[in-house]
Amino acid sequence: MVIYGIDFGATNLRIASVDPVNGEILDEPTYLALEDFHSSEELTRRLCSLIPHGSSVGICSAGVVDEEAMTIRFSANTSITEDITFGRDLQERHGCHVTQTNDIKAAVQAVARFGEGRGHANVLLATYSSGFNCALIRAGKNVTTAEFGHTVYKPDADLYCGCGGRGHLEIYVSGNGAASMARQYLSIRKLKRHRLLELALEDITRASGRDLTPRDLDEPALYAWALESVSAKHVYRAFAEDPSGKPQADIRRIQVRAIADSFGRMNSVYNPVDIIVLMGSQTKDWDALFEPAIELYRCEDDTVQLSSMPKPPVVKTRVQELGIRGAVAHHLSLG
Repeated sequence: MVIYGIDFGATNLRIASVDPVNGEILDEPTYLALEDFHSSEELTRRLCSLIPHGSSVGICSAGVVDEEAMTIRFSANTSITEDITFGRDLQERHGCHVTQTNDIKAAVQAVARFGEGRGHANVLLATYSSGFNCALIRAGKNVTTAEFGHTVYKPDADLYCGCGGRGHLEIYVSGNGAASMARQYLSIRKLKRHRLLELALEDITRASGRDLTPRDLDEPALYAWALESVSAKHVYRAFAEDPSGKPQADIRRIQVRAIADSFGRMNSVYNPVDIIVLMGSQTKDWDALFEPAIELYRCEDDTVQLSSMPKPPVVKTRVQELGIRGAVAHHLSLG
C-alpha cells in the first residue's frame, strides 16, 4: 500500500507516493506551479488525473485550513480567492480517503515518525524561517499548533512584528527580523555605501538584467529598491565576510540571544519535551546562529527556564520533503 502526500507550498504544489512504513518517497515528486491555476476546480481536475481513484491521500498546506471540511480557507501563496477544495473533491468525487492539515502540524509528524523524533514520546518542532512557530506531538498525536512567535519578548521594543505587534519573539529570531534590523540601521544612518546594499544590488542586477554598480545607489529610486531588498541572507553573508562589522555583528548577537531564549521558553511552556527539532531557512546559517545559541542555552542555569527542568537535545532535521512526508505521517496518525 502507498499513500499519496500533497504539499501545498509557497510557490508549488508537490505530490508523490510514499511508503507508509519508512516514509520513503517512491517516485520523483511532481511539481505544479500554483501560478498556473486560477480556480480550485482546475486544481481538482489536475490532481484527479495524477492520483488513482480510491487512493489514500494526506494533504498539508500553509494558510488557514479547515481540517473537517478539508478546504483551504485562505492562502497567501495563490491568486485563487475562493475556498480551495481539492481535498474534499478528491474524497467526494474521486473516492479517495483524504486527511488535511496545516504545514507545521504535518512537519512535526514527519520528524516524529520518520526522522529525528523517532523513539521519543514528546517531540517539539520549531521552524525558524521568515517567521517563527512551533508544534508539539505527544505519543504520536498533535496536541498543539502554537502561534508561539507572537509571544512578547521585549515589550518596549521599537521593532514591529509582521502581525503589527511590538516586541514579539518572532521578529528577534526570524529572517524577516534580521532584515528589518538591518534596514533600520541603514535608514537611521542614511548610509548609501554599505556591503548590505551592495549585496542587495547584486541580486537586483541579476534579476533585472541591468548593468548596475554601487554608484547607481545615488539614484533615490534605486537606493530605495536596494534598501527594501536587503534580506537575512545578505546579513549573514556580510557576517561571514566581516564578523565584527556593523550591523551584522549586532544582529547576530541579538538573534543568538533570542534563539537561546526561545529554546527555554518552548521547553518551559510545553514541558515535558524529549527533543527539540529545528527546521527552516534560518538554519542554513547553523554555525553562525544555532551552534552558539545551543551552547548558550546549555550553559545558562535559570535565565530562560527553571534550572531543575531537564534541557532536551536540540538538533536540525535532515528529513527531506517534510511537507510530502508530513502529510502522509499526519494521515497515519489519525488511523
